[in-house]
Amino acid sequence: MKRAAWIGLIIIIVAGAAFFIFRRPSIPNISTSSMDKLIYSNSKYGFSFSYPPDYTITERTDSPEHSIILSRKDDPPAPVASEGYPTITVQIIPNPTSTALLEWLAENPNYSNYSLPSVSPYALPGTVAATTTVGGTTTPALLYYWSGEVEGENIAFALYGNIIIFSGTYNNQSDPIKKDFDLLIKSITIP
Repeated sequence: MKRAAWIGLIIIIVAGAAFFIFRRPSIPNISTSSMDKLIYSNSKYGFSFSYPPDYTITERTDSPEHSIILSRKDDPPAPVASEGYPTITVQIIPNPTSTALLEWLAENPNYSNYSLPSVSPYALPGTVAATTTVGGTTTPALLYYWSGEVEGENIAFALYGNIIIFSGTYNNQSDPIKKDFDLLIKSITIP
């Protein structure tokens, strides 16, 4: 009886690992070499990225958070009391207690839109959070999806005492901003 229980447990663990490996969100392997691009660099926060020239960047500092908002030049201003038009946003939030990334995201859903997919009414069906790296380094990051008035994809990581969250919001998977977000994520560099 004990042996059957152990075999059952091992099967569940292997099935769960296989599900995580094969169903986890991934960042597409897209070459940015042919993309016309502009470079955003911020030495204070320690990262840079490239973005298409048809976007404008607006920076805001709402103590203690710093935000970088990329929007397409042709989009009108977002309507009041809505999630707004699809944008790419970077939030930099101080993490003075060096709280672990996953714990910080769970404790700060107002910044992260993060909750465990199994308990969130906003999680996209069949998706799970996936660990990855960012910036061509071993900086661990978490990639996850969410849904509301618009669809969203976030990649979050801890860097130099801050939590950095790159968010791409789009109307659907074929929205051009989705591809732009994927390209931008692939272009992040951390010196």
